[in-house]
Amino acid sequence: YVDPSSLTLGSIDNHSDVDTTTTAPSNGQVLSWDGSNWVPANDNNTTYTNGNGLSLTGTTFSVNSPTCSGTDKLQWNGSAFVCSSDVDTDTTYSAGTGLSLSGTTFNLADTAVTAGSYGSATQVGTFTVDAQGRLTAAGNTTVTPAWTSITGRPSGLDDGDDDTTYTAGGTLLNLTGTTFSLNEGTLTDTRLCTYEAGTGLVCNTAPSSVGSTTFIGLTDTPAGYGTNGYLVQTNGSNALSYVDPSSLTLGSIDNHSDVDTTTTAPSNGQVLSWDGSNWVPANSGSSSTFLSLTDTPSSYTAGSILFTSGSAVTEDNSNFFWDDTNDRLGIGTTTPSQDLDVVGNIELNDYLYFGNGSSNYLRHDGTTFIMSDDLLPSADDTYDLGSSSNRWQDLYLGPQTLHIGTSLTDEGTIGYNTTSNILNINTDSTTNGDIAFNTNDLYLDTSANSVGMGTTTPDSQLTIKN
Repeated sequence: YVDPSSLTLGSIDNHSDVDTTTTAPSNGQVLSWDGSNWVPANDNNTTYTNGNGLSLTGTTFSVNSPTCSGTDKLQWNGSAFVCSSDVDTDTTYSAGTGLSLSGTTFNLADTAVTAGSYGSATQVGTFTVDAQGRLTAAGNTTVTPAWTSITGRPSGLDDGDDDTTYTAGGTLLNLTGTTFSLNEGTLTDTRLCTYEAGTGLVCNTAPSSVGSTTFIGLTDTPAGYGTNGYLVQTNGSNALSYVDPSSLTLGSIDNHSDVDTTTTAPSNGQVLSWDGSNWVPANSGSSSTFLSLTDTPSSYTAGSILFTSGSAVTEDNSNFFWDDTNDRLGIGTTTPSQDLDVVGNIELNDYLYFGNGSSNYLRHDGTTFIMSDDLLPSADDTYDLGSSSNRWQDLYLGPQTLHIGTSLTDEGTIGYNTTSNILNINTDSTTNGDIAFNTNDLYLDTSANSVGMGTTTPDSQLTIKN
């Protein structure tokens, strides 16, 4: 016998009957005797047998298992994998602290706390929490703190206003307890009183009379002031008088020496304006005519949108016009054909919304146009995307289908399956169409399931012609 650990093993090339110099071994090969040497060769004569629960295809084994549905699970029955319900019949469950167990369902265990709201404007909720974080007791405590027990009180506040001394200053006020009132003294309703600093109210004696009329309070309505509509005026000596307005003689505006209407006759709507020596008729607001909002001046075109130029009101219909008949706004045109008709360039900073004003839009983020909905031509098989001289550089599509043709029953399709990683080139479901690469270099007859190379009429599954 010999201890194998004492053996010194050389590489495979050191054995004289093993030849790896003539033919280098490849991955997966075995040593095979060729009659004179052991040489690398494919393992072509090994027999494999699948056991229970396995499938064998060539030299590849796979688990022989069905596809389960619903909540069934894949289980081994001793000889094969089968689908069966996942019934847990031998697991024991126990409810820990704070939990209750019903069958295999756990719930939070009830405590002695009554469900409800705790705390109010005059009460504070009190709670007891156990080691598991559960509330085991709850209640309310009425808050009645003494003023002296409150910390952080603002300076200057006391526990009640029961020791402050108030004093009525001057002679204007009276103080009774903590209530102030006006010191009226011996005032009567016919006195005229004024306030003097440091003195208080000073009331004059009854004012002197003017004829049979006396100075009275504003709330009086004397019957001796003439008839309704008379004018009341002061004579400058603390007394009032009245005058019948019909007895007044009013001169015209021309009777005033500083008003000149003889040099320039006034026009409708003008006002008096001071020219440095006289009041003269003039338009309101320098050279602009003051117009009421309902006016339609003949100097402006119907539909004009008026704006100020800085010195006058003006219009620019060729650039800004309102078609009031059709309720249309024209920018750069006086004949708008749509609700908003712009003849010229439009610059948008961000979104252009359609329809609902929120999710359907076209925008430019500075480098790329972004669209939030489908893009469809207005007519079938009519318009181009790009041209022979203006081509799109790259076209990126998702894994769905590119349809080329006139209808779903007369078209070819190209799609990419991202699961199997296969590019599919097909005709429509009618199988009327064939697939050709460079006319006849490679021709697929889909109706006959034939392939032609160099011919468009293959007469067998694979026909090759020069």
